[in-house]
Amino acid sequence: MINAGWIGFDWDNTLRKKDGKPIKAMVEEAKRLLNLGYDVRLFTACAYDATPLQYENMRDWCKKYLGKHIPIQAHKDHNLFCFFDDKAISIEKDTGRILAGNINI
Repeated sequence: MINAGWIGFDWDNTLRKKDGKPIKAMVEEAKRLLNLGYDVRLFTACAYDATPLQYENMRDWCKKYLGKHIPIQAHKDHNLFCFFDDKAISIEKDTGRILAGNINI
């Protein structure tokens, strides 16, 4: 495994559509990083208060579409290296400069 910290993928609207179908481009990226040896995790607020059945459904989805079970968590820590999410805004480290282009809030 590559020691670069872990890479998080949000679940809803990033790895999968609300109907449960995979979003091909992001699934392929997660699989590519897994194949390269990165620590890839499902990083989703859904895991915060998931029932055991909901958690197992997330694990099964990952196994089916990513080819393996990956860690699932709802919190970040200092080892988070990168996060793929449909709602996140990229900010330049230590400057506060927005890197995402046009933000319409």
